[in-house]
Amino acid sequence: MKQIRWIAPMLLAFSAGALAQPESMSPWQFEAYAVSGGDGDVERGGEVSEQQFGASVGYRYNLGRGRMAGVNVAVDKRQWDFADLRLGNGALASLDSRNSYQVSAFAMQPLSRDWMLLVSPSVEWAYADGASASDGMNYSVVAMANYGGIEHLKLGVGLAYINGVVEVKTMPFISFDWQINDRWRLSNPFEAGFNGRAGVELSYQYSDNINLGFGGGFRTDQFAYQDGAIEEELPLSFARASYQLQSGQTVSLIAGLRNAGDITVHNAGSEVDYEVDSRWLMGLMVNF
Repeated sequence: MKQIRWIAPMLLAFSAGALAQPESMSPWQFEAYAVSGGDGDVERGGEVSEQQFGASVGYRYNLGRGRMAGVNVAVDKRQWDFADLRLGNGALASLDSRNSYQVSAFAMQPLSRDWMLLVSPSVEWAYADGASASDGMNYSVVAMANYGGIEHLKLGVGLAYINGVVEVKTMPFISFDWQINDRWRLSNPFEAGFNGRAGVELSYQYSDNINLGFGGGFRTDQFAYQDGAIEEELPLSFARASYQLQSGQTVSLIAGLRNAGDITVHNAGSEVDYEVDSRWLMGLMVNF
């Protein structure tokens, strides 16, 4: 579940005494992306490759006095191509694609000169072959307090309640944005929420238009599948190059490594794990 990744820049922009959102920030944000991956060996025999693409659109409204609210709608699709699977991997043989549709909302409220509170509920329908959208319905609520009273450093601490397809859990997390100097920055590359914590990225502002970064994180994907559900571990390390056009759009090229992780099939009270080896990923993302 993509827990409103476009909220993060607004929270991280919050600083001491800054209770008004910049007027230059557009209320609309759009993102589109496509990812293609290489082959990875599957435990007990076989190979798998994957593709992923999606888009999201969000609207935020400035309520004044530092308060803000907004909504976000996202669509995401993953496709797998399994080859040469042996009999022991039969549960994966019919896995072809996963659809995800998400609606999120958020509200931001200043608590003091230096503290900001964010609350964000989200509903997602994530399902694959043989399952319906209702089978894959899940929801989460994220609450985070962000502190902006330290120069060049923004810190946040939060809690995510997740009622997922596979399990119900509560997950603490932290967020941060450290502007080390004019060029270097250490921050979170991902949203915290259903897919895991926010990860770490070290970025370098090469020029006014070019930003380079590398980092990683541990992600997961859960969705309904036939008579059960699937949970996939998605540990990732990556390198990124982004170019900002004069019109404000940002185009990013991403090269990554999907590190080894498990695909777990939950069916009729049983669990079967399939370890998948590391494989490369290439992605293109456009934001405006």
